[in-house]
Amino acid sequence: MAVTFDTLKASRQLQDAGFDETKAEAIVAIFTEDVGASLATRRDLEALRADLIQAIESLRADVAHETEALRTDLTHAIAETDAKIDALRADFTRETEALRTDLTRETKALRTDLTRETKALRTDLTRETEALRTDLTRETESLRADAARDNQAHRTALAQAVADLEAKIEALRVDLTRETEALRVDLIREMKALDQQQTIRTYKLLGGGLALVFAGLGIVTTIILTFN
Repeated sequence: MAVTFDTLKASRQLQDAGFDETKAEAIVAIFTEDVGASLATRRDLEALRADLIQAIESLRADVAHETEALRTDLTHAIAETDAKIDALRADFTRETEALRTDLTRETKALRTDLTRETKALRTDLTRETEALRTDLTRETESLRADAARDNQAHRTALAQAVADLEAKIEALRVDLTRETEALRVDLIREMKALDQQQTIRTYKLLGGGLALVFAGLGIVTTIILTFN
């Protein structure tokens, strides 16, 4: 009795079992050629089974061989990658050391330049500070001399003003003394005139004796005033 065989289904089952599409189709083709258009006897099935087992073993061997080859290739690739990483690490280390050396050189050069600039700046600052101190000392001495000169001038002017004031006071005293003396002389003269008039009037009123008394008193008064 003829039995139909679904080659697509068999191929998919083989792919689900772990075979790739090419190998699954090869197995199905082998099975189809051996079986034909219909199933035969048990012997044929046993033969087909043996062929299938042989094909599977061959396929397993191929897979194992390819896996081993892939493992070998992967090992070589890993080794090459490690070698490249080591080479890259060595290049990086070399470049890092070169960069560190250059950086150290640049740092030393920069430190040397900075030290030189700092010393030059300190020297310039010291020079300018000394010049400023000298100028300040000169200005201070000049101000002190000017102040001393001004003080001396003020002292001289003050002494002159005091002398002038004393001279004016002395002149005023002399003038006052002269005027006082003149006033005293005038007063004495007027008192003498009054005494003479009083004496004459008294003499006329009281007579000659009493007039003589008052005359004597007037003379005494005049003498006293004259001595005063």
